Amino acid sequence: MEQLNTSMVENIVISIVVIAVAMFLWRKLMQPVKVVIKEYEIGVLMRNGKIISELGAGAYTVYKGFLRNEEVVITDTREQSLSVNSQEIMTKDGVCVKFNILVQYKIVDAKMSLLKLPSLQDKLYQSVQLHLRAVVVDRNVQDVMSGRNDMNVVIKEALTSIMPEFGVSILDAQVKDVSLDNEMRMAMSAVVKAQKEAQAVLESTREKIASSRALANVAQIMQENPHMYKLKQLDILQKAAERGGNTFIVKLNNDEIK
Repeated sequence: MEQLNTSMVENIVISIVVIAVAMFLWRKLMQPVKVVIKEYEIGVLMRNGKIISELGAGAYTVYKGFLRNEEVVITDTREQSLSVNSQEIMTKDGVCVKFNILVQYKIVDAKMSLLKLPSLQDKLYQSVQLHLRAVVVDRNVQDVMSGRNDMNVVIKEALTSIMPEFGVSILDAQVKDVSLDNEMRMAMSAVVKAQKEAQAVLESTREKIASSRALANVAQIMQENPHMYKLKQLDILQKAAERGGNTFIVKLNNDEIK
């Protein structure tokens, strides 16, 4: 009886050891790992280097062992932004201008983005640089300084036409700052001031020319019509007399007395 009991105990111990070893080996070969995907994220499940499926929000178990190597690449689908700062580009008339640009975007196809882009931000950064340069090099500095809204539209349209191929939606692209060095800024201010002064002189000259033309027209009318001239004289005398304190001597010809 004692031998039977001893044999049963040994069998139980052996079974426990075998189960423990099997579980140890299983964990070593499979290596299960828990992965949690949040509501604003999308996971892409890869097994042995191949994309298997997309995973929505929830908790998952993946295996990273020798027999089954799985990985979940998690992508944030919320709105994101990229700043492209201190981009110095030469304008058509040879002036170096510095730009700061902000791009807002979101990933709408995580699988496509993973397949086609090793680095989404690098791709966006390079695309902004390329299209900004294409816009600036064909414009002079005054057009660049005053045409920020136009550049925003051109850059956004260019990115919008490119990035959907990579699973990315462009929400907005804005030139946040356009700046010149101090020396060029002072030169531009001087040019603007000179232009305003020249415009003021031009307007004054136009007014004087218009006034001279009006006087010449009046003189011609009075020369052609002596009675009009006399009426104008009487009008001047009447206005002066109304102010008082003045004495006038008027010489009349015989024809005028008649």
